[in-house]
Amino acid sequence: MRATYEGLLTVAHRRAVDSAGRVSTDPDQVAAGWAAVLAATRRQMAWLKYELEIPDVGQPAAHGDPALMAVAQPLGAAADLLAVQDAVTASVLDDRVSLVAARAAVANVASISARSALNAMTSVSRRRRTVEQRSLARHLRFARRELEPIVAQESNGPFLGALGGLAVSMPAASAETYERIAHAAAHWQRLHEEIPAQSLLTRDLRSITAQVRTAAGHGRYLVRAVGASAQRLGFGGPAIMRLRKANTALRRSDAGSIRTTAAWNRHVSDLGGTTSLPGEFAFRELHETVRRTVALPSGALRPTAKLIPDRWTADAVLEAVDELVHSAHQVAVMQQRAVFDLVTAGRLFVSRSQAIRADPAYQQLTVAPIGRRQRSWVRVERIDFVPELTESLAAVVDLLGEAALACRQLAHTDVQRRPTRLESPTRIAGPDPKRRPRKAVAQRPDQPDPSPAVELP
Repeated sequence: MRATYEGLLTVAHRRAVDSAGRVSTDPDQVAAGWAAVLAATRRQMAWLKYELEIPDVGQPAAHGDPALMAVAQPLGAAADLLAVQDAVTASVLDDRVSLVAARAAVANVASISARSALNAMTSVSRRRRTVEQRSLARHLRFARRELEPIVAQESNGPFLGALGGLAVSMPAASAETYERIAHAAAHWQRLHEEIPAQSLLTRDLRSITAQVRTAAGHGRYLVRAVGASAQRLGFGGPAIMRLRKANTALRRSDAGSIRTTAAWNRHVSDLGGTTSLPGEFAFRELHETVRRTVALPSGALRPTAKLIPDRWTADAVLEAVDELVHSAHQVAVMQQRAVFDLVTAGRLFVSRSQAIRADPAYQQLTVAPIGRRQRSWVRVERIDFVPELTESLAAVVDLLGEAALACRQLAHTDVQRRPTRLESPTRIAGPDPKRRPRKAVAQRPDQPDPSPAVELP
């Protein structure tokens, strides 16, 4: 799951609130925990273009208080997230409104932590307080006085905007058309990964199958559009072969999704209705973003020459396709795991005829009231009772993984950095650099079609 900047701040705020009443009265532990919170806050404020004027508490020798260290962990992760952004995603730090909101959110977390620590230091009676407790209490009061004006600057509630969507492996929202596709795809994947498998129904899984198929279809269309212009834009032979490989894998994954849909219809019980998962609404946004990109206002598809006019645009399209196919693959993996968990937990019902094929014991009649038909759906707890469904899901996952690897090689990204905008080429690119030859593999009957270029439909 991709942790966004806004998500890390939300976790930090929740842990800071939970720290109330849980901070130790040991001044050494509290000083060490508060020092960690203050260090993470100062680093993050520096990236948010603000200098925090709170002195350090020294070098505590003890281990930090667990409640305060739990707050420092997401704050430090958020600071690291801001530190690893590239020149494109870091441009959101120029938005003054987002900066003020982020400063207020970070200062609020630190202020709540300081209040929890101060309550622990003052919970002891005055006569029994040690010198260390009194000194740390004065420091915490000063820190709160410095943090509260920063919190008060954002009176309408924090609105982080594009800054809140920053992540190490997720692009920031941008006005660029193809970056919007990448951001919508990453958002779609993240919302699906946040839903536990136990809460999914058959209609939700059927909807996910349709979403994965449509997203893969969008990715294939963009891949074919780049492939049709590959020779004109100077792509090398290895890049063209990767385009063909991605196109073939996406085409075969579409056939696998069709078989999955048929398996849902024939073998698994469904109560019907419309899914209400957040990922469904995120996918509608992704679908509309792609349609606005590839279609004219009249509804007709854009010609290839207008959709991919130059090499810079082709690189941007490949980065968007990389994120789109990667997200489709991850959602398909999530769906496959959810089906396995639901079947083994006895949460899915299959047709009796399908169960009889796997286990003849289901031919035995069960007790039923006189005049009523025998049950046509039974609950199973073995994955081999739905072979058509599981095999088609596995095929889709494998094919999308193959397509995602090819798209990742085309966009020159990796699993830790997705995606990074490339610089506009200053010359027509030549053939790709030679690499060490790979081990020979046996020829398979489903190799990519050897056409000279991938044409548009």
